[in-house]
Amino acid sequence: MKFDEFVEKVKAMGGVDTDGYYGKQCMDIYNYYCNNVLGVQNVGADCAKNILKNQNILNAVEVIENYPEFIVQKGDIVVFRKIGQYGHVAICLGPADINGYKCIEQNWSNTRQLEEVWHDYLNYNPIFLRPKNQENIKDNDVPYIVQVTADALNVRTGPGTNYPIASHKNHCIRDKGKYTIVEEKGNWGRLKSGAGWICLDYTKKI
Repeated sequence: MKFDEFVEKVKAMGGVDTDGYYGKQCMDIYNYYCNNVLGVQNVGADCAKNILKNQNILNAVEVIENYPEFIVQKGDIVVFRKIGQYGHVAICLGPADINGYKCIEQNWSNTRQLEEVWHDYLNYNPIFLRPKNQENIKDNDVPYIVQVTADALNVRTGPGTNYPIASHKNHCIRDKGKYTIVEEKGNWGRLKSGAGWICLDYTKKI
């Protein structure tokens, strides 16, 4: 199952209860995602924070401790280790930036419901699991061409608003032209020209 299909399906179902216990819990959508998108079975644990003890999922992901420049990618699994007694787990939707990221998850608000929630990187001691197999997650392979839709779009030295605007003469795109993206990080794309990074929220793929 492709990632976008997974999101559409769980939304259409109003969430998932894979084990039949306690309603729609965070572990249910995590198990459903791992089984159907990643193709990894037997990834469960007695609670979310103990996912990190399951060797089946650890074999299938890169474990990433949070660091200042880290940016979540679509399809990453985030385990919040310091929230309540059991922790919490969510699936990152993307796009994201240095300030925060959006997840699809269950029971964040103790409602046993499917939710989309914005998180920052500072609270609840998150750790990130990036699937090694990205086949069902990636939208498009780079490079690809985008057209700028904003009247003025800053070019930055890195993938986020915390990076300074580039100092060269092409630091701001005003022509609504077409540009080639050769790398993605969250909702930021690196320009083939080497000029820097632009926010892809203000572009459209062509």
